[in-house]
Amino acid sequence: MLQTAIKLSSFTIVVLLSLLFILLWDKYHIEDINTYKMTHEVKQLSSKEKELLGSWVEPISGKSDYQGFTLCADGTAKSINTGELFYKKWKIQGNKLTLEVETYDKGLTSEDIETYIIAEVLDDALLLKIGESIYTYKRV
Repeated sequence: MLQTAIKLSSFTIVVLLSLLFILLWDKYHIEDINTYKMTHEVKQLSSKEKELLGSWVEPISGKSDYQGFTLCADGTAKSINTGELFYKKWKIQGNKLTLEVETYDKGLTSEDIETYIIAEVLDDALLLKIGESIYTYKRV
């Protein structure tokens, strides 16, 4: 009789602990989602921003290789084969594309902002202009 009572008590404890775990997990899971929403910018993309999403490359002068960047929906940017130049963020302001970059050279890090005029956006090509120079990027 005492063993049955102990088994029943053990079973009851396991059930109660399981319920407690489920309740706490659900609480912290919801808190994690709310924290994510507060710490990550969640915004609607404009039609111009949607057009630019994805990866864009241009030929490297004098080589048979390409370099460029990827523009992500969350506003981050990633480098493609750019050596020690790393794209970090991007944004659109009117007809301008602004890219935040970091450069690593001999152990030193510098930050810069590149601003291009968006000359044209096609399904498979992006034309960016700085001064009189026009850069043609291909979508990949």
